[in-house]
Amino acid sequence: VDLVAEGLLDLPTALAEDQQRRLEELIREKAAADTEAVGRFFAANRHLYQTPLLLDVRMLSLPVGARPAEQVGKLDAASLRVGSGKETLDEVADRLGGRVVPLGLVTIEQLGAMDPKVPRLVLDVGSRGATVPFQLNRRLNIIEVANRREPEEQDFEDVRDRVIDDYVHRHQQ
Repeated sequence: VDLVAEGLLDLPTALAEDQQRRLEELIREKAAADTEAVGRFFAANRHLYQTPLLLDVRMLSLPVGARPAEQVGKLDAASLRVGSGKETLDEVADRLGGRVVPLGLVTIEQLGAMDPKVPRLVLDVGSRGATVPFQLNRRLNIIEVANRREPEEQDFEDVRDRVIDDYVHRHQQ
């Protein structure tokens, strides 16, 4: 179907898209022929091709209740006990009438989807411990970080397609 003839696409836009497509093809050909340039690009941008930070987390959640300040105080003290290993998250949940939700291995981006403040709170914990209390969906919560997997650099072969796509995109600009 000729989109220009059908009036679905104007000629200048069609020409610009065709020119952009040809430029991308030329850069991809150059990348295939000049593996050293792509290798240098990868070396200079290696930090972009790391595995994400992964956190093994569980969340304790309980109703705000009639006395929110009192609940926050109890939860704050519990957070310190969980962080120091004096009490488990399950014990706190039983004592305060909350529930523990295992979130599993998550990225910072996934935690941010819960609420934008959550990643900062979790990152403040470090490799193990519990966050300060925070409110989410009319409930008070703390998140326990049980384990933290730091980002790791990946081998070029494992991320080759992403590197080439990024190389092409960078050289199209």
